[in-house]
Amino acid sequence: MFGFMKKKPASVPSYLMFITDGDTDQTDQRTAEALLKEMASSNIYIQLIGVGRGARFTFLKDMADKYDHVGFVTFPDLDRVTDDQMYEQLLSEEACEWMKTR
Repeated sequence: MFGFMKKKPASVPSYLMFITDGDTDQTDQRTAEALLKEMASSNIYIQLIGVGRGARFTFLKDMADKYDHVGFVTFPDLDRVTDDQMYEQLLSEEACEWMKTR
């Protein structure tokens, strides 16, 4: 389905961040979930990052719950989070544990 996935998986674990406002429709969600499912056998941890107030992140939360290689964090207002707070959330215990098992 996705051409870049035909390459040999990386031997070193990778960390991929995807930033979104959470605004998705059914087609976007089906496509995104197909990609996440396909990448489950790869050596890539995917950090979904929701940004903004009032955004709807239900789909992103569901994907993080469904797939071990997917995490989710939200930052309602980037101006109100320190670098340390951001790094702590992005490099969560879950993400670090996933990396250790690879």
